[in-house]
Amino acid sequence: MESETLTWTSLLSAIASGLVAFGVSAYHQHRREVRREKIEVLGALMGNRHGLTGAGGEEAKIRFVEALNSAYVVFHKSPSVVEALNNFKKNKGQTGANVTCLLRGMLEGLKIDTSDLDDRFFDEPFTPG
Repeated sequence: MESETLTWTSLLSAIASGLVAFGVSAYHQHRREVRREKIEVLGALMGNRHGLTGAGGEEAKIRFVEALNSAYVVFHKSPSVVEALNNFKKNKGQTGANVTCLLRGMLEGLKIDTSDLDDRFFDEPFTPG
């Protein structure tokens, strides 16, 4: 009888530890995936922001807008990004300031340090030529 109790206890412990390990693993995998999606959107915005300047082509402008339209989906839990997206929509004529606030909010949400970058880095993208 005592042997049977130990067997059941061991079995239940093994199952419980397996479930805990699975839960922890799934949680961390989900977090990595969300971060990857955020970095993807941020990269598309950073890489195509020259499309908003005279030097940028129509294709870069389209890719920038596509990334901008998907930003809410991956950053919906970031109040500073949601606010910047709303400001972007409301104040279409202030593109430079809107882009700066949006990118800074995204970088902050990803815990990427921007203390060594001034606003000109965001306002004046690298352009071909």
